[in-house]
Amino acid sequence: MRFSSVKALVGWAFQMESTVMCRVAKYGESSSPAFGGLSMADQRTQAAMVMAKVLRLPFAERTVLWAFFVGDDAHLMVLADRLSVPMSIGTRVELVRHWVGEGEATPRGRRPKSGRMLAEREKVSESTMTRAKQRVQRECNALFGKALAVIEVQCLPLLVATRQERFHREDEKSACAVV
Repeated sequence: MRFSSVKALVGWAFQMESTVMCRVAKYGESSSPAFGGLSMADQRTQAAMVMAKVLRLPFAERTVLWAFFVGDDAHLMVLADRLSVPMSIGTRVELVRHWVGEGEATPRGRRPKSGRMLAEREKVSESTMTRAKQRVQRECNALFGKALAVIEVQCLPLLVATRQERFHREDEKSACAVV
């Protein structure tokens, strides 16, 4: 069982953590070849090990992962409370919702309010709201990258290629293209 990126690995672990397994096995059926012949119980155990690594992260990094992969209001609110943007908590939650859903609906299905509506609510200009949105995205991306980097180091055997290997491969491709 190998994943193309640490983001895919952590997303899979969150998905395994949040789904109920109630599938009946058919006679003679084996598990998917993508998971190296692991049974569903083995996959859940592997996901639990990844989630244990997530739970050992510092609070801010753990919160950003839960907000990104689960996306419910409680996690968004806790993450928004940790950000240093001088806006009301409701506006910060909406800005985090923009970051999680990239302007689309979050994993729980709520669509974020537009920047214009948020600016009117906070009684600031749209450009100020745009700067606040960019600041939230920078802070969330920094926390998200830091959390994934820690997990990537801890879960190297489960990844197809590490970030350095991908970088060197891309570097070799660009060197070949230049020659």
